[in-house]
Amino acid sequence: MTRAMKDSGIDWIGEIPEGWKIQNLKSILRERNELNNPVKTDFVLSLTNDRGVIPYSEKGDIGNKAKEDLTKYKLVYPNDIVVNSMNVIIGSVGLSKYFGVVSPVYYMLYVRKEEDSIYYYNYLFQTKELQIKLKGYGNGIMEHRLRIPMINLNKVHLPYPPQFQQKAIADFLDKKVSEIDNIISKTKKVIEEYKKYKQSLITEVVTKGLDKTSPMKDSGIEWIGEIPEHWEVVRLRELFKFRSGLTITKSDLKDKGIKVINYGEIHSKYKFDLDINRDKLKSVDEEYLNIKKSALVSKGDFVFCDTSEDREGSGNCIVIRENKDELIFAGSHTVIAKLKRKENPIFVRYMLFANSIKEQISSTVVGIKVYSVTQSILKTILGILPPLQEQKAIASYLDQKCCQIDKIINSKQQLLIEMEKYKKSLIYEVVTGKREVE
Repeated sequence: MTRAMKDSGIDWIGEIPEGWKIQNLKSILRERNELNNPVKTDFVLSLTNDRGVIPYSEKGDIGNKAKEDLTKYKLVYPNDIVVNSMNVIIGSVGLSKYFGVVSPVYYMLYVRKEEDSIYYYNYLFQTKELQIKLKGYGNGIMEHRLRIPMINLNKVHLPYPPQFQQKAIADFLDKKVSEIDNIISKTKKVIEEYKKYKQSLITEVVTKGLDKTSPMKDSGIEWIGEIPEHWEVVRLRELFKFRSGLTITKSDLKDKGIKVINYGEIHSKYKFDLDINRDKLKSVDEEYLNIKKSALVSKGDFVFCDTSEDREGSGNCIVIRENKDELIFAGSHTVIAKLKRKENPIFVRYMLFANSIKEQISSTVVGIKVYSVTQSILKTILGILPPLQEQKAIASYLDQKCCQIDKIINSKQQLLIEMEKYKKSLIYEVVTGKREVE
């Protein structure tokens, strides 16, 4: 039998079961505003969007640094909901299982009545619908950094189910979300395994070739080992002519003009190649033709990022697979590399993707937080080249194999998107009473 529903009167909540109430946050949750003064603990906690509340030591080199003076930090107790007053609208909220301290920008919330379920309200805070609603309660200019004063947060209307139903909902979601997260975790591991397989396949083929019977010789390079006897070892200075890209900022980017590829897109979007038939780029004014025509790239050219936030990304580059004679600039923080010899550009790109090349670059770059990949560094890197016909055969083979692997990876990544979407939908439907739990 379908239970009776009623209009909650709150747009983001919609209909709720007849026996439920709507109350403001202040009547359900209390703020714990307790300073760590005198110091009760030096266990610093951090709040992440994807992992919730974790020890600061597990966060890594991301975001703000913890202060040395912890007396101005706030205390967090187990089962406090921790809310980032400046990032809650993008999901920066979680339930703590620790006793520790956090930055003063956080709010700690706990239930006024012991019979109420803090776990239910933690799930409620995970809903995108509530997070979007909270935008209207914030102060600030940048949407993703709106600060929500506690006095405003206290006014937010929340569902208030009977206490036994709060517990039933939390228990149900604990079980279901755990099952979904398990699928997500396993899928992520499978994706990583396929990525590693792809990397090892490329490294094996571009350093050992396709003919397993070919006589081998020592390359003289620690990272490469043996290579086919008739292959040659070259430094990139022998292979490429190098020059720099444009000096531009985000404000220079337009929707129309001459297309431009920037280092951020190489790091995050076009990690292997650029095909104008497939990929969309921003543009810059045509006046840059008069300023720096040498920053134009064409089919078969390479564009390296000259900076990276980690060693792993050092040496990231793309090859222009197709530009259809359209003008394209290499943008900010890039190094252009044009082949000096008649080589197969796609093979060369696979060669640059191999672990043996990436390890050379990552061991040579300089920097602390940002690693610089200069033309001087790139010129010293050692690569290997088979005869042109073998290059073409290897490029064709790897294009086919990598396409197959990428299809599997893409299907798994789509599954991740669907599972995350299903999880969010399930949580919203259950915490607002639209889906009944037993």
